[in-house]
Amino acid sequence: MRLATLVPMWNVSKMMLASASFLSALLTIAVPLERLAVIDFDSRGVDTTIGENVTQLVAAAVRKQKAFEVTTKKDIEKMLRFEESKQLAGGTADAATIAQMADQLGISKLLNGSIGKLGTQYVLTLNIMDTKSARVLASDTMTLKAKDDALVDACTTLTQKLLEQLAKKLKEEP
Repeated sequence: MRLATLVPMWNVSKMMLASASFLSALLTIAVPLERLAVIDFDSRGVDTTIGENVTQLVAAAVRKQKAFEVTTKKDIEKMLRFEESKQLAGGTADAATIAQMADQLGISKLLNGSIGKLGTQYVLTLNIMDTKSARVLASDTMTLKAKDDALVDACTTLTQKLLEQLAKKLKEEP
């Protein structure tokens, strides 16, 4: 084949690759991610600031995976303040109300958990629930030496493991 023929073919191939990557990027932008709310973790036998920090570390780990759009406590608090003003008029915060609030925020999943201490061990538990069915979709627990550096790594590791467990479960469901 002549060089003059190969050069235009090379340019067409580069354009096709560029178009494919552009299309892939466009699809990534066009398909919205499900919203997942990370709720404050329970602190059991540890200072509440550890629970708050674990909540932030887990939320950051979920964001890093780019599997969900993460909703923060502040978003939920805004909705709760609005709901609280309605409840002062006579309502109560039952499971149906919470599910309705999650639906209004477009939240499909809730991630919560706890951090506790037993002797010289931290116990870290994560759960992901479906907001429509109130069903636990994925749950896992990890124990580790009570060292703050180890806890930081455990938050990332357990979050990845939990998201993998969730993905596997969602694939299995019809």
